[in-house]
Amino acid sequence: MTKLAEYKRKRRFSETPEPEGSVGRGGRAHVFVIQKHAATRLHYDLRLEVGGVMKSWAVPKGPSLNPGDKRLAVHVEDHPMEYNKFEGIIPKGQYGGGEVIIWDRGTYEVEGSLDAEAQLAKGDFKFTLHGEKLQGSFVLVHLKNSKGGKDWLLIKHRDEFVDTKWDAEGDDQSVVSGRTLEDVKLGRKLGKARTEKVWQSNREEKVAGRRPGGTAVAVARNSRRGAVGPRRDYSLLAGARQAEMPRDVALTLASLREEPFSDPEWLFEVKWDGVRGLAFVADGKVSVKSRAGREILARQGYCAS
Repeated sequence: MTKLAEYKRKRRFSETPEPEGSVGRGGRAHVFVIQKHAATRLHYDLRLEVGGVMKSWAVPKGPSLNPGDKRLAVHVEDHPMEYNKFEGIIPKGQYGGGEVIIWDRGTYEVEGSLDAEAQLAKGDFKFTLHGEKLQGSFVLVHLKNSKGGKDWLLIKHRDEFVDTKWDAEGDDQSVVSGRTLEDVKLGRKLGKARTEKVWQSNREEKVAGRRPGGTAVAVARNSRRGAVGPRRDYSLLAGARQAEMPRDVALTLASLREEPFSDPEWLFEVKWDGVRGLAFVADGKVSVKSRAGREILARQGYCAS
């Protein structure tokens, strides 16, 4: 039986807009997609590229960023790579009938020395997601004694992306079109999702001359609801402590070198002329201070929103 035989057996492509698809070759970067699906029961379909197809699990409660949550993930038939772009309505009467949106998408890395297929066969698949909503390390654990052998658990590993208060239902838009399931149901066409990219970094100062540790990550602002997600629970980071908003933080300044160099441990940016400022966000208000500590927004005629 071919990898997509079960997928094709369950569908009549003359009556559903879902792609018939074929087994792909895959690429260097493993892709993933999570589709929110209003079928008979609302659920989230997690799909991970493995061996030229999208290995798929139906997650009834959706993914969680809380390591304490063990989300049931029911293994379903493999889907074609083309399914990653599917968003729309599966007609009633067809298999999986209901509205579908692309809730999240991106790439992922396999963790450990075994490849994805070997880990899946073992029943313990560890991976790191690089999505627009989900980031960080996860594991799928097979419940071998489950009825039919299709039940797995999706669990978030403890890392800097943990957020015990985050809820998948709080971010209900497609990362492609900005639509919700209700928008799809009513035939609304919103166009491209409008997102504001915000760079954040989790950094600790190290020995002088070395790049501060940590990784910069992009998060998307939900333009319709004004929420930034996923939020991070920084209280779980080692050494984290609650403190007041700092009043004096030194700006990063350019330094002279005898000659240019390139090093993966360093980040570089061009030094332009102009006003350099440090932004503080507290209680919903923004202030930007100069190197000398003066408030510069009002003086320069800028507006912070």
